Amino acid sequence: MINRLIALLTGSVAAVLLALAPLHSATAAEFDAIVPGSIAIINDGDDPNAPIHRYQNAKISADWDTTGRGTQAGDTFSLGLPAEFAVASGQFELLLADQVNSAGTCVVILATGGATARVVCTFNDYVSTHDNVKGSLWVSIRATEQTTSSEIEIVVSGNPVVVPLPGGAPVGPQDFGPVPSQIVKHGWWTEASRTAVHWVILVPGQAAGNGPIVFRDTFSWGQTFDPDSMILQSLDNTQTEWEAQSWVSVPTNQWQLTSSTAQDFVVTFAGPAQANKIYRLVYDTTIDNPSGLVVGDVFDNSVAVNQTTAQVSVFYEATGGGTAGGDGRGGFVVAKRALVGDGASLVAPATTYTVLATYLGEQGSEKSVQITLTAGGSPVGISALPAGTKVTLSEQTPSAIAGVNWKPAQFKANVNPNVRISPDKSSVELTIIGEATLNLTLTNTAEAAGGAAPPVKPVLAATGVELIPLGASTLLLLLGGGLALAIARRRRADV
Repeated sequence: MINRLIALLTGSVAAVLLALAPLHSATAAEFDAIVPGSIAIINDGDDPNAPIHRYQNAKISADWDTTGRGTQAGDTFSLGLPAEFAVASGQFELLLADQVNSAGTCVVILATGGATARVVCTFNDYVSTHDNVKGSLWVSIRATEQTTSSEIEIVVSGNPVVVPLPGGAPVGPQDFGPVPSQIVKHGWWTEASRTAVHWVILVPGQAAGNGPIVFRDTFSWGQTFDPDSMILQSLDNTQTEWEAQSWVSVPTNQWQLTSSTAQDFVVTFAGPAQANKIYRLVYDTTIDNPSGLVVGDVFDNSVAVNQTTAQVSVFYEATGGGTAGGDGRGGFVVAKRALVGDGASLVAPATTYTVLATYLGEQGSEKSVQITLTAGGSPVGISALPAGTKVTLSEQTPSAIAGVNWKPAQFKANVNPNVRISPDKSSVELTIIGEATLNLTLTNTAEAAGGAAPPVKPVLAATGVELIPLGASTLLLLLGGGLALAIARRRRADV
């Protein structure tokens, strides 16, 4: 008895635990969507095929394709970025043709530890309503290392893909160009997260005159000047020294920050400036609200050196971009017209009719769906079918009704190459069109067995007594009989 009780309790507990166990649902998957042979790197300058030098900007692009994947919202794919290039943080959309809606969002994952940077794209509900979704993407990158090879390796789904560099040449040393002959200003983001800007002011000694150099710098709203980052340097004004970038710090007792406000400052170098030198003033500004940055934000900066002004802007640009498109799904509806035929009055208005729809599902197996219609009712059908799906429709013979012979139902539709109605009109084959709904009508004919159906006899609602229709002659006879009976009763009363 005790053993039976223990077994009973054990089974009960197991049943409860099984009932309380969470149900497993489908989870998002990462899969191979990048087309390896489509990956390319181009120079982001005037000539996309020109060789790249260190610290020059470039773009990496690739095509992606989900055909045959059965992709769902939340699924992801990724593209590894080359270790020889840096990338800025950010995200972008895989835009549809309308340039407003998208099929998903891509996020740049910065390099951490031994892992290189990569871009990860996550699909939204668009892929749940479209098939064969495909597109392209690009990401801005910046060369940070020289290479000895004219090719680099990019990892796609764990496999290395060899990609040629622009111009068929390795990444070369930084191209400093000629020695500057006039005052110029440069600016760029200090790091991938884009929370600060590094500013550089170059002043050739001969352009400053034989005297002190006064820098009056003004920067736009949204930045905070970091005085601790400021340094003044110089080097000999020769092409060799310029390319070597052998900057030497100017002693701090020769220059000073003489004033500073929220959006400007003044630095004075006592000098005198030497004509055979180039001077460089560098400093950083931090972005006041980096989390609020949006594509298109501009940070301006200008400097007046003695009587000459130079200006530059740093833009918060898109990290990348992408396109997407797919085959929209479609469907069909069938509207049941009012019954026709001399037996239609014998059929109750609430009678239902069944249309059988047969087609191949996404996994290649045949599917059959029953569609229930009522005469004169709302159209009913199936939606969200992949474009190109072939659907066969036919109506099952309606339920037998006493006194009614059913004729084959008749399909009708507008002339369309995707709608093929059988010669006897009793069945139809459809080819689903993306982003469209095919409309059909279906009419049933009910014939009275043995001739025209007798008229329906009205019934008194309260008593259930049949109301028998009376002809004119019958009515006159009844009225005459009633009148004679009344006269006879009157005469008896008078006797």
